[in-house]
Amino acid sequence: MESRGGVRFAVRVFRVSVETPSSEPGAPTPAEAPRLTTTTTTATTSRQRARLPWLIAWLALLPVALVRASVLAESDTFWEIRTGQLILRTGRLPIADSFSWWARGRPWTPNSWAFDLLLAIGYRAGGLPCVALIGGAFVMAAGGAVLLLARRLGATAPVAGPLVVAGSVGAIAWLSVRPQLVDYIAVPLLLLVTMRAGPALRARSLLIIAVIEAAWVNLHLAAPLGIAVVLCAGLGAQVSARLALPADARRRMLPRAAVTATAPALAALAGTLANPGGLAIIRQLRDVSSSSAGLIAEWQHISFTSPDQVAMLGAGVLATAIAARHGRWDLALVLVMLAASAAYVIRMLPILDVVAVAVLAAALDGPRLRAWARDRRLILRLGAAAAVAALAVQAAISLPDLGHTVYPADSISALPSGCRLFNAYPLGGIVILLRPDVPVSIDSRSDLYGRQDILTEQRILTASAGGPERLQRLGVSCVLIPGRSGLARQLLRSPGWRQVTTNPAATTFLRRGLGGSSGAG
Repeated sequence: MESRGGVRFAVRVFRVSVETPSSEPGAPTPAEAPRLTTTTTTATTSRQRARLPWLIAWLALLPVALVRASVLAESDTFWEIRTGQLILRTGRLPIADSFSWWARGRPWTPNSWAFDLLLAIGYRAGGLPCVALIGGAFVMAAGGAVLLLARRLGATAPVAGPLVVAGSVGAIAWLSVRPQLVDYIAVPLLLLVTMRAGPALRARSLLIIAVIEAAWVNLHLAAPLGIAVVLCAGLGAQVSARLALPADARRRMLPRAAVTATAPALAALAGTLANPGGLAIIRQLRDVSSSSAGLIAEWQHISFTSPDQVAMLGAGVLATAIAARHGRWDLALVLVMLAASAAYVIRMLPILDVVAVAVLAAALDGPRLRAWARDRRLILRLGAAAAVAALAVQAAISLPDLGHTVYPADSISALPSGCRLFNAYPLGGIVILLRPDVPVSIDSRSDLYGRQDILTEQRILTASAGGPERLQRLGVSCVLIPGRSGLARQLLRSPGWRQVTTNPAATTFLRRGLGGSSGAG
């Protein structure tokens, strides 16, 4: 073999020496220059063709993003816009509440100040439709991050694309305009960086991890999750690398493996501390968790009677088993951590699934599936085109309603300026934005109000007796609550209150003798 290789090499050198009458060895002849250009152009074209299916797979997600952006239904979105407006106006972060009368003056800092600022800038530029488009852009970014992770794991666009779109449709309720969208981007990106670095310790990778964490923590308080993600990924990568070594080599490499595994987590920690509050975000995160657990829907344990929740958790468990079977302990440990968290708090389900979808795409994309799809190429292409077309039609229908809210504007505008409002928990955010002249009793900032205040509000709202008397003691002069609540039924019978609007989602009551709306908002 060596002699044969030597002959080939000699012939190649001989041809170059004959065809290149130049004083510089290996200088190309004019006849060869076009060949070099053609090769470069062909390589560029090949890369472009290889990227095209991924671009198509990513763009197929656009209708889902637009459909979700057509309705703004989360209370958080609206007080976040108002918080961003406050930051724009004052040039600093708020340190105490100024939106409610119940908790006015209590210490409070936003847990997503950069995201709030971005929404406020969008609101100033184009109102709620622009805010909705910002949310759609974050959804597209999250889909792109998942596709990049799937590609890194070995999946192809025809498999990864449909899975990402299907997963987005299944999790569409979780894609509202909230800072949680940042979580769905950051986790796949952190995994990409740790996988690219491999078991080696590289300063550039550590810097990128720190930068991602620094951006994440200022966009959303959940960034400490990234520390756990990179720690699990780093430990898993070291496990995979050491299992391939002999036993004696494993023992010798153990000290370095421990350092290499924990270094990314330390870089993530350093990035997490790059926020205005520093270590105070840990206390803030604890306050959010303790005040919301078991009360707020997304902070509840998984319900095995919910098909959607079971399907999302099942996808994560399946992806965990596949990763472990293939020896990808970096992914397996991350998935185990996310699956356990999702079973305890369902708001972790979409974060689990952004990783699970990428793993499942890579696992499904094998020779058998490709052979099966090759024989049904036309049918599959037509089916995919029909599905995307159906989503596109739905998106086109939704476009005129871009930025539409589910909250009744007439009930909100009927509130007199400056009245002391008692409102239901989900209605506080929209009042904070549209009626800054009306302080609310409560909104979805659970870390501000605390568990006790949330429970007190719920007891007043749902009680079958004593509501008007309690409102009088609190000095409440206007009420915005669901029309079928216990308090609403009491106020309908009370001579001291009158019903102003009748929308069942948000009915307005005013204390008798109180004038109507000033037209604010």
